[in-house]
Amino acid sequence: DEDGKIQKLTHGTQGRYIFAGWNHEKDGFFYASSERDPHVYDLYEMDIGSYESKCLFENNDRWLISDISPDKKYLALTRLNQIYDKDIYLYNRETEEYTH
Repeated sequence: DEDGKIQKLTHGTQGRYIFAGWNHEKDGFFYASSERDPHVYDLYEMDIGSYESKCLFENNDRWLISDISPDKKYLALTRLNQIYDKDIYLYNRETEEYTH
């Protein structure tokens, strides 16, 4: 904060949190959280002005979230079938469609 004190940004106690990069506008950042389900990471964006978060992708199928487009419309997702067998998908957040 302005006084130089450390401020906790995440408030859950059961999940893990991973920084996932700055947004294109540089006024917020993305992070992944396992707070909702300890077996998967959902994707969130936090506004650094208000410290409010919004969920961008609720991960119900154990996807690995690889990247998000600058306009936040698309996610690059990876599905791990076996150790050397992975599939990459493009997820459209507006239409909720997956392209393989």
